[in-house]
Amino acid sequence: MNRREFLTATGLLTATGVLGEEAMKAAESLSASGPGKAYKWEDLTVDGFADAVKATDGVVLVPFGCLEKHGHHMPLGTDSFVACEVARRAAEKESAVVFPFSPFGMVGEVRHILGTMALSAETMRHVFEDMCSEFARNGLKKIIIVNDHGGNTAFLQEFLRSRLERRRDYQVYSWFKWFRPKQWEAFSAKFGGKPPAVGHACVVEASEMLRIAPGKMRMDRVDPKEGESLDRNRPFAELGSQHPIDWYANYPTQFAGDPRLATSELGEWLLNEFSDVLASLIRLVKRSPLVPDLLNEYYDSAEHPHV
Repeated sequence: MNRREFLTATGLLTATGVLGEEAMKAAESLSASGPGKAYKWEDLTVDGFADAVKATDGVVLVPFGCLEKHGHHMPLGTDSFVACEVARRAAEKESAVVFPFSPFGMVGEVRHILGTMALSAETMRHVFEDMCSEFARNGLKKIIIVNDHGGNTAFLQEFLRSRLERRRDYQVYSWFKWFRPKQWEAFSAKFGGKPPAVGHACVVEASEMLRIAPGKMRMDRVDPKEGESLDRNRPFAELGSQHPIDWYANYPTQFAGDPRLATSELGEWLLNEFSDVLASLIRLVKRSPLVPDLLNEYYDSAEHPHV
């Protein structure tokens, strides 16, 4: 199962993270408030921080990537670089505070490759628990985790569900950068309806990085054969099974797809498309009372269970 098939099966391709298609349509129907501003946390003065909290309605974007191999042609920090860039662009369309780059992610399946920084799931949960509490303490109670690493997805799903263990004074959302159906159609059309294989360190990520930081790329090192699946996991995938070593079974070199047609121009289009969707989510989080109302309703009911 490739990345696109996995996302379709889990609903992430059509739901775009925690948002369903109907919610996304509702967000897009809301008129934008005009050009936004990316308030980079580390650049703010203490006075500027207070202003930023007010100007953004308490929304903070938290880029979440990792440090892991992306073939031999891309930097280890690719997912973090892209998450930060998409977050910045989205905030410039709908204002938000943007948290600094973090090098950590869920990459336990890549510990066999040099340069990987893999923290335990337990450590990561404590880190996110404390970060969310600190965001809220500083007035940023609408937290959107901007994820650009597929390995982070299961962790984020568990972390979001754990928010129901006790009442919190904030809301946290996750968002995964990948194609919505119409975007996939437009992307495919750029290749005459037959785009190259996508997955990891592929034409998508390579194009984004050629736009963000071309000097960090080594496209002359691409070996397209290395990006082909070994297909060792087929018997389990066909039965709908997952296991700890399923990704490694097919792609032990951390390269899936074909990046040879990547261009900076395609990267610009991709980054703009993805940041548009994220900006719509920021807008929805600011204006919709649905999630905070439902959380309060749930907490009240959980504290006083009923039939």
